Order: sequence, then C-alpha cells, then structure tokens
Amino acid sequence: MGTNLDGIDEKVKYENAWAQLRIMRRRYWLVFAAYIPWMFLIMLTLKKDLYVIIGFFLHAAVTGYFANQIMKFMCPRCGCTFYQCQRYHNSFTKSCLNCGLKANTYPAELTGNRS
Repeated sequence: MGTNLDGIDEKVKYENAWAQLRIMRRRYWLVFAAYIPWMFLIMLTLKKDLYVIIGFFLHAAVTGYFANQIMKFMCPRCGCTFYQCQRYHNSFTKSCLNCGLKANTYPAELTGNRS
C-alpha cells in the first residue's frame, strides 16, 4: 500500500540523481574547457616539448575519465545505464535509451499526470 511519503522519497531519489548528473556534466565541461589555459601554462613555464606531450595525455586521460563517468550514469527509473543499451550508446540523448525517461523529469506516477 503506497503512502504519500513513498512518493516523496521517490521524488527525492530522482532529484538527487539529476543533480548528480548535472554535477558530472559540469565537471566534464570544466576540464574540457581548461585544455587551452592548461597547455598555455605548460608551454610558458616548462618550455619543453616532452612536458607538452605529457600534459596533453594527462588532460586527455582526465577528460576521458569524466566522460566515462557520465556514460555510466544510471537511470533513476529503470536502473540501467542512461546513455547505453546493449550494443548502442548515445552521449547526446535527452532520454534514457532503455525506458525513455527524459532527463531532468519525473515519471507520470510522481507528478500526477496520467496522460
């Protein structure tokens, strides 16, 4: 028997999941955008080609790590990866590839919409 508190707990779960996704996206774009200042700083201070190459690969590894964290984000409704389904992935999608839940939304059961 569902109570009103169950709906509130579910809504909090969704809010936390979407907030986590927003944080992961911001972190990724911050690291991605820091590439030019990062490389400029390395070139000005260290002045060796080897350090520039190391800086590039270090930046690529960190950017790849954050991109991978976003790709492994779990859908709050179905519990599967939001951006991947079996052999297909799409990092630009705005809805879960498994259940179709749109990002930053709640299912109809929680909002009261039955359409």
